[in-house]
Amino acid sequence: MLYVIFISLILSGCSIFQNNSQAEKKPVYTPPYEFVRVKGQDLVVGSNETKIILKGICLGNEVWANPSNPPYNHHAEIDYQRIKNMNMNVVRFYLNYRIFEEDSQPYVYKASGWQWLDQNIAWAKKYGIYIIFNMHVPQGGFQSLGTGNALWDNVENQRRLKALWRAIADRYKNEPTVIGYDLLNEPNTSKSKDQWINLAKELVKEIRKVDSNHIVIVERLNAVANNWSAGSNMNFFLVDDFNVMYTFHFYSPIEYTHQLTMWTGFSNQDGGAYPDSNRIQVPDDIEWNEEIPNPRITNGSVDWTNIGGIKFKPKADSIVAKPAFKANFNSGITFFDYYVVEEYDNNTNLIKSITNDIESVDGLSYWSQNGSGIWGITSSQKKTGNYSLYISNTTHWANVGNNKLFLTIKPGYLYSIKGYLKTINANGENFFTLDFFKSRSGQKPTFRDINYISNEMAKYLDWGKKNNVPLYCGEFGVFIECMTNQSKGGDKWIKDVVKVLKDSGIHFTYHSYHEVGSFGIYTNAGSLPTESGGIQHIINALKEAYDF
Repeated sequence: MLYVIFISLILSGCSIFQNNSQAEKKPVYTPPYEFVRVKGQDLVVGSNETKIILKGICLGNEVWANPSNPPYNHHAEIDYQRIKNMNMNVVRFYLNYRIFEEDSQPYVYKASGWQWLDQNIAWAKKYGIYIIFNMHVPQGGFQSLGTGNALWDNVENQRRLKALWRAIADRYKNEPTVIGYDLLNEPNTSKSKDQWINLAKELVKEIRKVDSNHIVIVERLNAVANNWSAGSNMNFFLVDDFNVMYTFHFYSPIEYTHQLTMWTGFSNQDGGAYPDSNRIQVPDDIEWNEEIPNPRITNGSVDWTNIGGIKFKPKADSIVAKPAFKANFNSGITFFDYYVVEEYDNNTNLIKSITNDIESVDGLSYWSQNGSGIWGITSSQKKTGNYSLYISNTTHWANVGNNKLFLTIKPGYLYSIKGYLKTINANGENFFTLDFFKSRSGQKPTFRDINYISNEMAKYLDWGKKNNVPLYCGEFGVFIECMTNQSKGGDKWIKDVVKVLKDSGIHFTYHSYHEVGSFGIYTNAGSLPTESGGIQHIINALKEAYDF
């Protein structure tokens, strides 16, 4: 790699031995004092460079409905007043490209789109609210769910996105109510991280052709081909520009904030409450490390058999483990029931024994390398109790894991798992095991409380400090189950997240203001928010948390 870098420098006419005094330095442009601008890790405004913390909420603008006309039923002037009354000073304003152009008429921008933005800027200015424009749905499709590959694989979509951002920047280049331009929401590239790096740099160049006054906001890579652990450094990268803020989203722990969401693996999972001092919470960046090489059934039909039990010492960097029930490359069907997990000290003395009879899918999650397979619980086959777990028709690696039974690994200790297994016309590999995980950033498991939130936020904060750049948490929030069911503690999670963000000097916007049955603090459908239509204890929690 160093050789490649060295050759590249020579070919580009640069010398790695060039004296700093001889190196060409780019002039740094300073926007007029009325614009919020970057200074080191801070944002400042005014002739005295007063530090400012952005604290606000996201206006979703019905972007997922792919509207071709401005969504005037989403919010009105009074909503900016409500936002101001919640002690907020900024909105992250979601954009869908179709508000501005149709696929049938690319590069032809609609007057109605510009009028809508103009109106919102006027409302925001009246109530002292800043606006961040965020491209939530670009040409090529919404990124977060992995359905927007057309942005990355069709160069014309990238050209259109660059042209649209240039048009937006050109129109609002002299408007200080606008903080800046959040280039792309949750980028999920089709092939590599470089796809986002290259597009982001091109977008910045295009904006700077017409606008040197506003902050450019660059989000870390969300995923590569739906692999959310791809890359390193939390998938941040630096852009060579004088006025850039870097952004990430925070929904940790995801099984809590997204419990019962239909578009995730938690659609039938109760994610528990916050805080919970008895629940082990694993770092967000854990990755599979190893498994216990237990015996397995490889073919045929075998009646209920108690199988497993190998005592296994995990690697030193394994921090947690969870039970896993595996049926790899199995065109038949495998049943799993009553199992026992044991922990031994370094002298093989039994320290802990945990038994579990599989009676529900609560806490269970299915994974398959290629999406194949069927799983669930059944009463037709069981060793004990009323149900057993089954997995069938897998054509690749596949397993069900128990996310409610994470174990914290103790150095030098040994672990085992055994249970009852039955097969019908099975092949491949069918067995019980413990999957062991490590943390890429070296974090340790904790409990579900503010310390966990602080630990998860620390890796972003450390990156910002190391690179002397400002950070912005563009989204944080909880699903409606955590808001309407007060025992879930959604208000407590919000307050703790805001406290950590505030204490860390990170800017933030809550997701979101108005959504139907999802993350909105106003949830009515088809009409504007009403005073009585909000989830009041969540509104109160935000108002209290933002009071600084």
